[in-house]
Amino acid sequence: MEPVDFSVLDEFKELMGDEGEEEVKELVTLYLEDAPNQLAILKDSLVDGDVESFKRAAHSFKSSCGNIGAMGLQALCLDMEQKAIAGGLGTDCEPMLSQAISGFEDVKTALNGYLGA
Repeated sequence: MEPVDFSVLDEFKELMGDEGEEEVKELVTLYLEDAPNQLAILKDSLVDGDVESFKRAAHSFKSSCGNIGAMGLQALCLDMEQKAIAGGLGTDCEPMLSQAISGFEDVKTALNGYLGA
């Protein structure tokens, strides 16, 4: 699976009409700026054992990933969110978070290529 399904961004661009190109660039830029913060919240809440904060951050990041077409990362965030809902922050949350952090690097590379950076 590719890190980003660019058809999601293309559809958004098409829906926005004449301003679509700029709107998509802004969306991607905001995602790239916010994602490290979301990952930091996930990491901190995991270290602190804060299930609610972890669950909220996973949910929020899941939505952001879906908006820009990072479907694999979105699915991983859903898994983390569901683990937190089902039983707290078990031992499998840490490896999933590590996978999300490395997955974001792939997404970031793909999106920077999309932006022409």
